[in-house]
Amino acid sequence: MEDNDAQSQLRKVARRRLVGAVVFGLMPTWRTGRVLVGKRLRQGELPLATFIKSLGKQQVLRVPGTAVFMYSRPGSTPPALLANLFHNRILHTNVVILSVRTMDVPRVPPADREELIDHGHGFFSVRLRFGFMEEPDVETALLKLSDDRLPITADTLTFFLGRETVIASNIPGMANWRERLFAFQLRSAASAARFFRLPADRVVEVGSQVEI
Repeated sequence: MEDNDAQSQLRKVARRRLVGAVVFGLMPTWRTGRVLVGKRLRQGELPLATFIKSLGKQQVLRVPGTAVFMYSRPGSTPPALLANLFHNRILHTNVVILSVRTMDVPRVPPADREELIDHGHGFFSVRLRFGFMEEPDVETALLKLSDDRLPITADTLTFFLGRETVIASNIPGMANWRERLFAFQLRSAASAARFFRLPADRVVEVGSQVEI
């Protein structure tokens, strides 16, 4: 009986060590992979001011509504915005580059929730802040935006999200097997639309391939 108990305890310890080893391998791969993807995307980054200025030199059709492009670098042009313009040759009347930040406080007061920058020509940067105990409800926060320069209604909003497909390559970064593991992790990750509680019928994902 004692031998069986000892063997059971050894199996439990072995399982814990296996789980620990898997987690220890997955977490650094995820962090490093996200850093590498960010670096690759920034290599072709275009300052937002330069992009807006370039629009005056070309005929671009503006259609009614507000397009929201979620991007963590508000001073830069989101790759999804460039891809959408390249393929569809249109821009919405209002274009919002939206970044969301989680603060080191449980909850953010409503007065400190948002910050808006008007770039002119229908382009805006909006920064939303949420506490670490809050569930980020992006659409509700945008509809409560207290700025007359950017009128927003639910039926005119369209959210554009970048969806990167990672391709393992010989570019210095991670071992090839870790690059393939990260590509699998990225495919399995929960979508940003669900995390930010975006309405599924008004989300457009713009895909791109990124070599790491």
